[in-house]
Amino acid sequence: MTDRYTIHSQLEHLQSKYMGTGHADTTKWERLVNQHRDSYCSYLGHFDLLNYFAIAENESKAPVRFNVMEKVLQPCGPPVDKPEENCGPAGPRSAAEHRNSSGVRPPRVP
Repeated sequence: MTDRYTIHSQLEHLQSKYMGTGHADTTKWERLVNQHRDSYCSYLGHFDLLNYFAIAENESKAPVRFNVMEKVLQPCGPPVDKPEENCGPAGPRSAAEHRNSSGVRPPRVP
């Protein structure tokens, strides 16, 4: 029991210390944003990578650095809204109601 508690407390500590570690409710978009931001910040921190990008794009270093800094703000575009699953105006539907909502009649059993 104590092992489970210590592992859980270690995960909580990591998640509070480092934003990009994620948790059970992390969406795909949030995970990708964290990965892209980590990559772009790494590019900014490594001078040789910026030089390589500048040569590859045939630009000077300043515009390349500026473009990478802009990408850090919203690397994957605006956040997507979470759709409510199986919720309509009347609330959650049962599996049978969901199956029958397509307009297909169930087969008759003699």
